[in-house]
Amino acid sequence: MESWRMGNGHEGPGSGVRSEESRETVSFRRGFSCLKATGGRLASSIMKQLAFVCLVLAKIAWAGESALTVTYQPLDGLGSGEVQICGVVCHDWYSHSGQPTALGLISVRNVPPTNNPKEATGDLNLASVCGISFSCGDIDQVQELFFDASQFKSPDGRGYDREVIVRASLECLRRCLPDKLVKTPVQLKASDTDKVWLSSIVNEFNKHDRSKVFYEPPQ
Repeated sequence: MESWRMGNGHEGPGSGVRSEESRETVSFRRGFSCLKATGGRLASSIMKQLAFVCLVLAKIAWAGESALTVTYQPLDGLGSGEVQICGVVCHDWYSHSGQPTALGLISVRNVPPTNNPKEATGDLNLASVCGISFSCGDIDQVQELFFDASQFKSPDGRGYDREVIVRASLECLRRCLPDKLVKTPVQLKASDTDKVWLSSIVNEFNKHDRSKVFYEPPQ
């Protein structure tokens, strides 16, 4: 039986208006439900992105909190004539970054406190003087360890063997390694000329049991 509607709101034969409006209503409701679901997913995605950005900003802000950090450096022993491996307190600007900042501090310039500031102005850190440094990737993402000697230069006039300085520097590295990097092999960056003699020392270090001393200066 056909549905119909007259102008006064009563149904009449043959018009088909009610069925057509019913289909439009159903279509509208479906479209609204789809739009609502899409909007919900979009809002959820935006909220997740905002939360991630907030975490990154918080990490950056927290990383900017400075503190004192202990690293190790191969220092010029001066009158002793031997390289000295010493714990050094550093002003660490990124101490709360979650990364092992002590590694990068191994090679920073070191002019110790002195009672003769006019004369004692030299850099005593032999790793700094020789232009070698250590770094790693983000330890939360990947375990990588780099020994950069691409700018290596011998400490002329100081009387130290270059291999001794490298071994002492690697011992400093060993003492600063976090647990996540204890078994990570060191990757060498060096010129073709220096790679010949540096590779053998780095290979020896990579095979060494890092729970034991790699190099110790003569007493």
